[in-house]
Amino acid sequence: MRHLITCFLTLTTLASLQAQFVELSLDEAYTQKVFYSFDNDRMTVVENEEWEIAFTGLDLNAAIHLNEATGLAEKQVLLYQAPTKNFDTTINEDDLGEPLYNKDESWSKGAFNEIADASNNLDYGWGLKNTTSDIVEGTAVYVLKLRDGTFKKLKIESLDGSVYNFKYANLDGKQEVITSVDMANAPDGNFVYYSIFNNKEVRKAPAKWDLLFTRYITPLDDGQGGILDYSVSGVFSGIGVEVAQIDGENPYDTGLPTDDKFLPNIDVIGFDWKDIDIENVVWTINPTRTYYVKLTTGEIWRMHFIDFEGSSTGTMVFEKFAGNVAKANDGIDGLNDVSVFPNPASTETQVTFSLDKSEEIAVVITSMLGQTVYHENRRGQGGFNAISLSNLHLATGNYVLTLMSASGKGISKKLNIVE
Repeated sequence: MRHLITCFLTLTTLASLQAQFVELSLDEAYTQKVFYSFDNDRMTVVENEEWEIAFTGLDLNAAIHLNEATGLAEKQVLLYQAPTKNFDTTINEDDLGEPLYNKDESWSKGAFNEIADASNNLDYGWGLKNTTSDIVEGTAVYVLKLRDGTFKKLKIESLDGSVYNFKYANLDGKQEVITSVDMANAPDGNFVYYSIFNNKEVRKAPAKWDLLFTRYITPLDDGQGGILDYSVSGVFSGIGVEVAQIDGENPYDTGLPTDDKFLPNIDVIGFDWKDIDIENVVWTINPTRTYYVKLTTGEIWRMHFIDFEGSSTGTMVFEKFAGNVAKANDGIDGLNDVSVFPNPASTETQVTFSLDKSEEIAVVITSMLGQTVYHENRRGQGGFNAISLSNLHLATGNYVLTLMSASGKGISKKLNIVE
């Protein structure tokens, strides 16, 4: 299996701008999910086939989530409400209705909570809270279709304190398993995964994380006036993390959003920062969409995507800037107004910029693996400058073009090379 790839550019120019390019992979056919933390670039990988359901605590409304990211369509895990509330009744798979899915906007609304009565705050969907005992008592029976095509019936019998008690069996009641999961041992009240396929608990979610890169199901317009549930790849924000989306502006020139622009919805980043060019079978990135991510500590990071390779590799690349900055490209030490055109480029491109005074400028192009593939020193004049870079002969892909002033500080731009 292809290993997770990470790339951190540590050029002096990027450090001075507090900028960093990050590359990660959901692997071919999106077989894994990645938990990501901004402050230390920690990435935790969870294989999608390791689990089917995820438990949360009462602080997240006792939400129980379905794994919507397992393999392609033939391996998809599905959840149904059983046509009976009696677990001992034999269930016929032909009597099942429409599948249940997680809600995209909140971690407190999992697929198992979908059938809850919204007007009753004691109803968690899978069970009702007993106000005398404070135990959530199971009331619903579900059916899970596992990734191998087999079916299991399942009942969450109770949430007693921090302990979920539940049981599952074949649809005819054979091979019954009675077990429990204790959320007290979960990292910071995060998720505890469980594999019904393997009959075991899976503790993989990290204690702290900010973004989850994954595949999930979301309702979309089918183009004919209807709504269909589509499988998409995208990004959810973590528990307590807020995100502001800015559209129609150069990602390097956006200003810090006001507080009211930051939303708690976990799908603000979502999947629609990219689109598929059906005719050429390539993915395109929205070049004027920027996200500001406010962590639970109050720290703000700005990010925008620069590449997505689809299911062939599951690779996503984004650029991030640290700190509560209004702009990342205001100019430094007399170097301003940097622009690259054409971009994408083939064998040549032009860099324009302005200087407060004449000085030597270093032009550096770096690959996404941090390797310098082009370096040249040019004499810049006070005022407007245009430098032509020809005969680049670089492989197709994404690069970082940096102009560095004599002080060792600089401004970086993404450079895309095409055939």
